[in-house]
Amino acid sequence: FRVNNCWLEHPDFLRFVENHWFSNNFDGKKAFVLKEKLKSLKDGLRGWNRDVFSLVNLNIDNCVKELNEIEELWASDTGSVNQIRRQALSHDFRKQITVKESLIKLKSWLKWIKDGDSNTRFFHHSLISRRRKNQLETIKWNDRWVTEVDEVKGVIKNHFEHNFTERSFHRLVLNGIEFDKLSQADNVLLTDRFTEEEVREAIWSCDGNKSPGPDGFNFNFLKACWDIVKNDFLSFFNEFHSNAFLPKGFTASFLSLIPKKDHPQELSDYRPISLIG
Repeated sequence: FRVNNCWLEHPDFLRFVENHWFSNNFDGKKAFVLKEKLKSLKDGLRGWNRDVFSLVNLNIDNCVKELNEIEELWASDTGSVNQIRRQALSHDFRKQITVKESLIKLKSWLKWIKDGDSNTRFFHHSLISRRRKNQLETIKWNDRWVTEVDEVKGVIKNHFEHNFTERSFHRLVLNGIEFDKLSQADNVLLTDRFTEEEVREAIWSCDGNKSPGPDGFNFNFLKACWDIVKNDFLSFFNEFHSNAFLPKGFTASFLSLIPKKDHPQELSDYRPISLIG
């Protein structure tokens, strides 16, 4: 699941989100309530997307077919009925093409797409090229090439577990060393509750077109639906401020291996990063 920005432009999207969001009532901690509401909305949006956007290619073909028929009639009859129908079909065709391009752009993960020219063939090639480049099909381990999928996974897991497991050792104790301290006013400011303005500013400062985290909701979704979801989010932030605890699901992220150089071969040629939406 991943939010597609073209959903946000659909006239029924906000109404669907609002109805679904407020129709679900969950009891428990605010973090649990927010998690369950997002989970339920995710299931609802899957069905909504299937009903509204799954027939994009068929809709495009039907528009083209009808437009061709109208063009044939246009040669012999330029009446107002044909003209009105032709304009309506042209508008619907452009709308469906925009939806299709948005779906491809989302998959291609090209940040500059917001300002780039529309080129469906380019995005198809970019998507294929990116998938090929991102695939880690083989790795060199102890002077031999590992090619089996399960063995590659095991080698990667063992390598980073070994390198990132903290070893026990005697730590230095810095007794008697004075450090600069925050003033009481600064301390109060930093430990005060989150305000709605602070939360909103943090969300609006993030690029909504960046790929989302494991939950699939990007910042464009939060910006578009803020008036609908903000009370639950603010309640969650207030709860976190009180107990300083985040459930495991809220800290979930994608782990990705970034090549340090061209044509990497060994795991030391990759840098692991955590991608948090």
